[in-house]
Amino acid sequence: MAQNIYDRQDFFDAYARLIDRSSKDIDADPAWKRLAPLVPPVAGLDVLDLGCGSGWFCRWAAAQGARSVLGVDVSEKMLAKARTLAASSSSSPSSEVIEYRRVDLDELVLPDADAGRYGLVFSSLSLHYLADLPRVVALAHRALAPGGFFVFNVEHPIYTAPRNPRVARAAPVAAAADGDDDKKEEGELCWPLTGYGDEGERVVDWLAKGLRKYHRSVTGYMDALLAQGFLLRAFKEFFPTEEELASGRADEVQKLRPLYLIMSVQKQI
Repeated sequence: MAQNIYDRQDFFDAYARLIDRSSKDIDADPAWKRLAPLVPPVAGLDVLDLGCGSGWFCRWAAAQGARSVLGVDVSEKMLAKARTLAASSSSSPSSEVIEYRRVDLDELVLPDADAGRYGLVFSSLSLHYLADLPRVVALAHRALAPGGFFVFNVEHPIYTAPRNPRVARAAPVAAAADGDDDKKEEGELCWPLTGYGDEGERVVDWLAKGLRKYHRSVTGYMDALLAQGFLLRAFKEFFPTEEELASGRADEVQKLRPLYLIMSVQKQI
């Protein structure tokens, strides 16, 4: 069963204040800028959003003309916010097009009637919370119509690997320019990469104490996708641009390691 930390009040409040995209300009969001070019045109499609949170992508898909959008999430607090935002958008088709369901993604079952229904399965920053990745990838494949796309991002494996994730400073090195080996230059900032090949549970303090997620290598993600016969259409890693650094939408730490892994795969026709 997936951890439902978003229904913890301390975590929910911190997330709503610092992270939630619902109150932000989505087109200016650095993560969405990388994801958006991978999302196929959704007009007339049935769309499934795995881990929809407060529903920002569901509302976007509805506004783009999706025929139907199903958003599923384990958090009742996030779904309540999603429903409120959809209902309050009077000029949008959201309330007629979108359905939200409370479901634990680790236990989600696809009805036979929905097999092959969806033109797009989407997931933003949710899959790394799930214990059984192959199961949900198989579900996404079964849900898609032939030629449909599964587009997602996750925390990058370089980011999730360390059990004690942090920025550190490398050991100082001798400054040999003047031949004085006793002089030391300050070590460079770095991201200590440990435990990369040790896939499995990680517990970290992020926004609140005790957040549980699952580290997988890039190979782990690729194996789960290829086992279902998906075709890889796009593969990106998140590094900030100079413009994002200058605007404050990203910081220098994000240059040390990729924050997100972003993929688009397609079900064979």
